[in-house]
Amino acid sequence: MRDDVDAQLRIAVIHANLLDQLIQLSRVDDIVLPPVEARLRTARGATGEAYVAALRRYFALRLERARRLAWMLSTPEPSSPIRYVLFGGDCQLTPARMALEMENGVPRARLSPADIHAPRPKVPYGELMLEPGDGRVTKPSLLARETLDPTAPQNEESFLPVAYWFFLCERHDQLTSNINFQDNLLNVLLTRQLPWDMNAKPPEGQIKAGDPSPHGISTQ
Repeated sequence: MRDDVDAQLRIAVIHANLLDQLIQLSRVDDIVLPPVEARLRTARGATGEAYVAALRRYFALRLERARRLAWMLSTPEPSSPIRYVLFGGDCQLTPARMALEMENGVPRARLSPADIHAPRPKVPYGELMLEPGDGRVTKPSLLARETLDPTAPQNEESFLPVAYWFFLCERHDQLTSNINFQDNLLNVLLTRQLPWDMNAKPPEGQIKAGDPSPHGISTQ
């Protein structure tokens, strides 16, 4: 029983701390394993050193990009009438947390329950590691939440002003090809005054009392 609890806690800790740890790292050396670099140098021969150096630069750039994205999403926006409409998928179990599995004394990251070589009895790996999504982005992540609970508010570090969201049974790389996605997006883009703007006072001279509104509602 103790082992089962330890395994579940290990999965939860990785989910909670991984991004923060990666963002806070200042050097690629802190997470690149020397044995991996040695294997790459051997496999590449004369070009091994240049290849490893290129991989380090690429990894550092991607890590910095992730840091900037996290910073952008946690920074309050200036006062603006703009609200975001979120489109996503929620019919496919999507990796939400990683698990660490010891292999020859070395912790190995597993992205899905199928990757675990020696699963422990009674540990619900699927429930712990997967959540509804589009195969790449989970539903809670799209909504800036920490849980699937629909009553839960956005993450306290998120300042994304959301108007509403729309979900489809579609994969991440096929969302923009989905006819329902296109139809709803086109409707939002072509609507003169969106529902969440209804309470805002229109600019003087734009709409007169008694004129029909863009949604067919009288403005008397």
